[in-house]
Order: sequence, then C-alpha cells, then structure tokens
Amino acid sequence: VGELSEVSLPEVALFLASAAAPEQIDWPFSDLPVVLYRHPRFYLQLLHWTNATTAVHEHAFAGAFRVVSGSSLHSRYQIEDRQPVADEVEICSARHCQSERLPRGAVRRIDPGAGGLVHSLYHLDNPSVSLVLRTYGRSLDQYSLAKPRLWWNQGRLSASHRQKSIERASIVAERTSPGSGRQLIASIADRLSDGEWVSLALLWAEHVATREEFERLLAVRSMTSERIDQALLDGYESLVTERLLGAARESIRDPELRLLMALLMNVPDRASLLRLVSDFSGRADPVIVVAEWLARLASYRGDPSERLARLAAAAGVDHRLGVIVRQCLPPNISDAEGVALLATAIDPSCSLAPARAGVDQLRSALLQQRSMSVLIQ
Repeated sequence: VGELSEVSLPEVALFLASAAAPEQIDWPFSDLPVVLYRHPRFYLQLLHWTNATTAVHEHAFAGAFRVVSGSSLHSRYQIEDRQPVADEVEICSARHCQSERLPRGAVRRIDPGAGGLVHSLYHLDNPSVSLVLRTYGRSLDQYSLAKPRLWWNQGRLSASHRQKSIERASIVAERTSPGSGRQLIASIADRLSDGEWVSLALLWAEHVATREEFERLLAVRSMTSERIDQALLDGYESLVTERLLGAARESIRDPELRLLMALLMNVPDRASLLRLVSDFSGRADPVIVVAEWLARLASYRGDPSERLARLAAAAGVDHRLGVIVRQCLPPNISDAEGVALLATAIDPSCSLAPARAGVDQLRSALLQQRSMSVLIQ
C-alpha cells in the first residue's frame, strides 16, 4: 500500500459511490440501545432516548414496547395507495388514525410491515426509556414516511456504511468549505440509486436555508423522476415547519408551551389535538386552553433565570414563533381580549365572545401559518 499524502473528500465520496465491495450493515436504534436478554426467537432491548423525533415508520419485526421512563405522544398511521416509483421509493397516501398519550407503564403491540404498526413515538421527556420485546426480523427493510407522501426504505439505507459515509463526507466537506459539499454531491449524484439519492436529499433538506436552495440541490441529479422531486420538495416544506416548532420547543422552558409545540408537530388533525389538550391539561374546554397558551406564547421571552434560555431567546428561536402569533393579533389588545379572540378564531362557537372585531382576519392569518393551521376548523 502506497503512502497516503492527501485526503480529498470528493474523491472519497466518488470511490464510495462507485465501489462494489460487499456491504457491511449496521442498524443502531435509539441513542443508547442495551440488549437485556437474548433467545433464539426474540430478544429484549432497553432503548434510551435523549432526542425526540416525529418520524413515522413501519417495523421489520414483530413484538411489543413498553414505556419505562418518561411519557410519549404516540400517533398511528395507515399507509394507503402505495405507488412504487423506484427501488425502495414509493409515493403514498398517509392517513392519520389516532394520537394518544402514553404514560409510564403503557404497552403497545408491534406488527411488522406497512399493514402493521405504522407510527411515530415522540418522547416528551428527556431522557425517555422504552423496553422492546422483538423478533430478529426477516430483513432490514423498514420504510419511513417523509411527510406528506414519500415512503422510502430508511431502514436499509440508514444501515448502509457506504451510504452513511457518503452523507457524512458531504456534510464535513460543506462545513470545511461552504459550497464544497454541494459540489461533492453534484459529482456523485447520478451514480446513486433513487433510494440513496432520496436519503441524501432528505439529510440535506435539514441543512439548506431556503426552498430555492433545495431546488438547486435537487437539480444536480439528471435522472430523478418528477414525482420524486416533487415529493422531496413537499417534504422540505414539512421539515421547515417541524424545524421551526422543534427549535421553539428546545428554547422554551414553560412546560405547557413545550407541550403545545409537541402537539403541533405531531398531531395533524384538529379534533385529536384538542382531545389531547383536554387529556394533558385536565380541563373541559381545550379551545380556551389553547387560546391561553397561544396568548402566552405571543409574549414569551424565555426564563431569565436560566442562561441557556436567555441565549436561545436572544437568538430568536422562541421569540420568532411568538412574533408570528403576535403579528396575527390586532395591536394594543389586552390579554383577555387576545384569549377571547384566539379562542373564537379557533372555534367560532366558543363560549368566549370576543371583545372586538377581527376574528375572520385572525383565522385567515393563522391558516396561512403552516405551524398553526391545524388549529383552525
């Protein structure tokens, strides 16, 4: 082996994209997976989570899970009208079936495949711990949903050392020299399968600042179908909304406002969201509860007793979402009027009568905000 004098990330990525070496598979799950017991037919695994995720996915195995520590927001989906558009990539219709709060001790069954348990499990506490009893599974195929309609084999692609190395090389290159990551991607894009390209594009969707940037990134690959490109662009819009809500939740210390952010990220229909607000708050009128939370968000500035919260507020994460709500409200409005107006905008039949006009304008303004449009009837 000759002496290696220089390492070029684009050359490394090009080698990985062209290599035909046998693939080694690694499929880590959770931030700290610990196997407690193994049997020839199944095993018990303790999963520690420090980061919440909204990912909707099926399972390559059968079994069950139990919430050991913390609580979670559990949402079930039905994947319908599946239309394969490439190997490991499909366009689908994802129907939200149910969202529920899972307290400590709750147990749910896992059935494999798209006809089994398709769900997201958003952990509300940090850390959260789950106990999973699972079979070994027959394959690594485990599809995930890139909302709203891209159904792709994330299980196999995420387990690929080659794919992970390409993705990491592109990010490292971009951080080392802005623009070089995109050049690296352009040099290998047409060497990747559609599934590999979808995986790489979804990773980069979290790193580009605008839709226009993402469109330019997608344009470097000449062999992607229009349906995949459009589904990726729709997925980018969903990611932007989740990113805004997720960043706000990270910087907010108020537990009720953090809960509201989690619900807005994970529950796509109004009736389920309001039912969960009643469940969590213990109050009979969830519309008024949400209105009070939104009014509080409009004036939220972080907890001055915590330096990290102050820094986050200064960076504008939670402040930005509060500004969005505040800009939807008329100027010089009192807190009580704001709550009444918000409640009536969410539900015109609400028991609170607004103290002033402006309900229709407020409803229209909230509907234009993807992060909050689910609240409007």
